[in-house]
Amino acid sequence: IVLTGAMIPYTLRNSDAVFNLGCSLMAVQLLPAGVYITMNGKVFAWDNVKKERERGVFTTKD
Repeated sequence: IVLTGAMIPYTLRNSDAVFNLGCSLMAVQLLPAGVYITMNGKVFAWDNVKKERERGVFTTKD
């Protein structure tokens, strides 16, 4: 399972939605079975990710 989203909605100019969707399709084909999150061209394990709202990015919890 690969979850994704967009920081900028699909309907707005410069949206990252299509890029993130492409990353999720790549991840589902290459990664072992599990649950992942893809954002900003990065893949995270579901239980090791956090959103840094101030910076507008997702990072690992570590």
